[in-house]
Amino acid sequence: MLKNEEGFFVFSRNGESITEALSKDEALEFLEELFSDFKKYSIRNIEDYLDELIEVVRKSRISGFKLKPMLRKYLGENKGIHPYTGRPAEFNSVRYLNSKQRNLLEIQIKDGKIIDSNGKLFDSLDLSNKFNNGKAIFVMDDSGKIFASTDSWVGEFHHSSFLGGNPVAMAGEIEVFNGILIGVNNSTRHYRTKERHMKQFLNYIKNQGVDINVLDVEIIR
Repeated sequence: MLKNEEGFFVFSRNGESITEALSKDEALEFLEELFSDFKKYSIRNIEDYLDELIEVVRKSRISGFKLKPMLRKYLGENKGIHPYTGRPAEFNSVRYLNSKQRNLLEIQIKDGKIIDSNGKLFDSLDLSNKFNNGKAIFVMDDSGKIFASTDSWVGEFHHSSFLGGNPVAMAGEIEVFNGILIGVNNSTRHYRTKERHMKQFLNYIKNQGVDINVLDVEIIR
């Protein structure tokens, strides 16, 4: 890692630059992700992940959202075999949605309220909710689309299910009553989103008309 004359950080491999100039925060995030599972995998696997992180940085800059990759230990959870180790994955039958299935779970904000893909007010406190005391799991992608579900089963449907294990701009749980968002947290084992991801999510929904001043916001560290 080198710091250039402009004060930006550049990562190199075999003497060649592999990233664009990164700010201090971007560089720290990059290193945090890279070394989180460093001891578990071979050098070849780390190099593969390094290439993936470079792509995440690129997509973050294009989208304007800080993106968070899924933890490496969950790779292969939809097939049962971890691609890095060749050993059994953390799970073996997690369902990854296709675009048609994902669109059915998209929620949008209209006049400050949350509506589902059928145009009805979203309600996580509905009696049909099978998950976590009236909360719904959700993710936001790199274009600002938000997907949520009150169905969540360990080993079958997780935060990673929405985007097929791809990076998220935010992931956690929301509590919604009759279309009104009343609570949000960053609880997700698959992504472990940070406070910075929560802030960008709150700023985004605020610009969409949600009154974030009345929300019960919980940051799990």
